[in-house]
Amino acid sequence: MFLGESLRLFFKGLGIGVDLFCGYYRLFKIKKPIVTVFGGKRFADESIYVKQAYDFGKKLHAAGFSLLTGGGPGTMNGVNCGMASCDISLSSGIGVDGVNEDFRSDCMGLFFRVRTFFVRKYLLIYYSKAFVVFPGGFGTLEEVFEVADLIKTNKLARVPVILVGSDYWHHLINMLQKAVHSGAILKEYADIITVEDDLDIIIKKIKDLCEKL
Repeated sequence: MFLGESLRLFFKGLGIGVDLFCGYYRLFKIKKPIVTVFGGKRFADESIYVKQAYDFGKKLHAAGFSLLTGGGPGTMNGVNCGMASCDISLSSGIGVDGVNEDFRSDCMGLFFRVRTFFVRKYLLIYYSKAFVVFPGGFGTLEEVFEVADLIKTNKLARVPVILVGSDYWHHLINMLQKAVHSGAILKEYADIITVEDDLDIIIKKIKDLCEKL
């Protein structure tokens, strides 16, 4: 029992290490700086969120950034296609084995899959200079709070974490404010996450903060 579990963990760890190394090698060749965009996969192409993500992809290109997403449908594909309409070589995505494998997109110059969500999150997070978050569900929320917690604990530099769309995110912002008022979260930590509606202002915030890093 002990030996079998030890071997299982050893080979699982080996696979994670290989995925991390290969992922880093691929991302190393991407033009810097990189902005990671999180967002939901369930929105149709006609959704206002997907259209907004498409516009943001074009604005990212105009501002001189490369793009990294989870490589899925919905808002992820929207922003990838916006970037690809300008320069597909700057549009990249990272998928996970067994997730959205039936989805195909022509909007990424670089796309690869890894075996675990852990590796994908690591690669999406640690090589990016800013995080922009379009509406999404559990996966998107988990990514937002992991980034915020890494910044809070000084495991990640204080980089922009910007939610797009106050109408969608206002309940989350209200929850954070309530947590601050109750003493559960310090205000300086809640302020890691901001919300903005104007895509041009988001681009300006990212550029200004990236210049300070």
